[in-house]
Amino acid sequence: MNSFWRDIPDSPELKFDDWRSFEYTRKKGGGDCDNWAICSIVCGYKRGYPAKMMYIHALQEYDEGGEKKERQFDHAVHLLEKDGLYGLSERANPIPVEFVSVGELMEYYAEKRGLVSGHYEVVELQWVDGLIDAKENLRPYFWKNSVKLEDGIIPLER
Repeated sequence: MNSFWRDIPDSPELKFDDWRSFEYTRKKGGGDCDNWAICSIVCGYKRGYPAKMMYIHALQEYDEGGEKKERQFDHAVHLLEKDGLYGLSERANPIPVEFVSVGELMEYYAEKRGLVSGHYEVVELQWVDGLIDAKENLRPYFWKNSVKLEDGIIPLER
């Protein structure tokens, strides 16, 4: 996917998160985090990875001129699972499939991304073929055709 990918945000005029198919995103030349996750799910499914997406809603700590601040962090990633181990397919910060639980993976991810508190949700899509050539926003179809697997809190002790 890196061969064609550019980070392209959704249009602000849309007023919603525009989830598109693999084909649409490939032709467009990229997209945002949820488009990356959808494309990764399609490619990974063919290699034996389950079609699992993780949504992360958290507070992210960052430094601005020596002062620590917090901002909202909303993100979607493809949760990779193979032989009982977990990792994340994320364009800028992929995490190898080497964690024994989603909780352990999220502790690592939260530390790496500066997430101080938050929530994550994992869903498994039951409708992978629809991600390939759908012609409109996939978000309603995704929610209708997925199974919620896990909810979790990002429990960092600082």
